[in-house]
Amino acid sequence: MAIELINRTPFANLRFSNLDATGQEFGVVMVKLAFDIPQEGGPCPLSSEQEPFVLTDEYHGELNFSSLRYASDFVPYKPATDVALDAIAYAPLGRAARWKVGARVADSAGLHVESWLEVCGPRQWEPRIAPRSRSVLGWEMTDPAETDAVELRYEQAFGGAEIRRDEAGELAEDYDERNPIGCGRVPRAWAEEDEISPVPAPQVLAAGEVYDSIGNTPAPAGFGPIPPAWLPRRPLGGTYDQNWLDNIWPAWAPDYDFAYHNSAHPKLQAEGFLKAPLQVELTGLHREKDVWSFEIDYPRLSLFGAYEDGRDEDFELLVDTVFIDIGQTAGTDPRVFVMLRAIFPMPGINRLEIYRPFASAELAPSRYHPTDVSCDPSLIDPPHQADEEKVS
Repeated sequence: MAIELINRTPFANLRFSNLDATGQEFGVVMVKLAFDIPQEGGPCPLSSEQEPFVLTDEYHGELNFSSLRYASDFVPYKPATDVALDAIAYAPLGRAARWKVGARVADSAGLHVESWLEVCGPRQWEPRIAPRSRSVLGWEMTDPAETDAVELRYEQAFGGAEIRRDEAGELAEDYDERNPIGCGRVPRAWAEEDEISPVPAPQVLAAGEVYDSIGNTPAPAGFGPIPPAWLPRRPLGGTYDQNWLDNIWPAWAPDYDFAYHNSAHPKLQAEGFLKAPLQVELTGLHREKDVWSFEIDYPRLSLFGAYEDGRDEDFELLVDTVFIDIGQTAGTDPRVFVMLRAIFPMPGINRLEIYRPFASAELAPSRYHPTDVSCDPSLIDPPHQADEEKVS
C-alpha cells in the first residue's frame, strides 16, 4: 500500500513499517534535527546544515573492540528517551588526579535524567610477587597520576577480560558481558613462562562507587550508548535459538522487547519522554567552563495523517533520542542531535504530512505505542487475486 509522505520542514525524515513480537505491522515516521551548541552556552540555534540519518551503529574504532559512539537512528520504537554523550572530562584548573563530572537534561514538566561520574588519571593494579616461587601474593592499586583530560569511553570503565583456567585446566579469557572492552580485571591464572604485568585500573566510575579491591565488580559507568550485544541490553532483543530458526524466523523472537532499542546508559533513560524545551547542564565537560549550560528548543512539529474514508488525525512526534556531540570527533563544532518519532496505524492511511502548526493551533495529537495500532500485514497489502488463486 502506497502512503505519500509530504515534508514541509527542512529536517531529515523517513517513513517505514516494522513488526512487533507477534508479527503485527505498524507504521513509523522519524525526523532528525541538528543544533549548534554555543561555546558560551544559552539557546542552541538550529544548524544551518541539517544532518542525514545514521542508519547503522558507529563505533570509535573497530567493532567489538571499541566503544559505540553513535547508536543507529534506524529503530522502530523506543519506550523512553535516550540521552547519550560523546564527551571528554576536563580536569579543573588544568590538571588533577581525581574529579567529578556530571550531565543533566531536564524538560519544563520536571522530567529529567542526571548522571555523575568520578574520573581520575591513569592508575594500575600492580602484583606483589614472591621472590623465589614467583607466586602472586596480592595486588595493590597505584594512586592515580595527574592528567588534563580523560575521554569518557567504556575502555576506561570497569570490565574487560579476566584470564582464568577452564574446567580442562586450559587458560581462557572470561569477558565481562556488561563491558567486554573495559579494564580492571586482574588475571587469576597464567602460564608458567608468562611475565606477570600490571593491569590498568578504571579511570571512570559512577560517583560514590567503591573500588579498592580486586574483588570489586562495579557496574560499567559512562555517558555513551551501550552496544546491542552487551548486558543489560542484549536479552531485551529476545531469544534466538534453534526453535526460532526452525519456526519463527524472520520475525522477531516472542520475548523481544522494544526497550532493546534504548541504547543509553540506564541512568540516562527518561521514562515518559522528555519534551522540549530541554535545559542541559554539563559539569566538567568543557575545557574552559566549570558548568556548561544551554537550552534545546525547536519549532513545534506535528505529523498529520489523512485516511481514505475522509477522516484525519494528528500523531505526536516524541523526543526519543538526544545525542550531545562534544567529544574528540566533534572537535570545535559541538552539536546536539534530536530524534523525533511517531507511530501510526497503517490501514486506511493514504497521506502523511510533517508540518509546523500555527502557534495558536489547538492540537491533541494521538500518542500510540506499536501494540495500540499494529495489525495483520495482510490488512495493509491484501493478496492479489492471482496469489489467492495459487493459494486455493
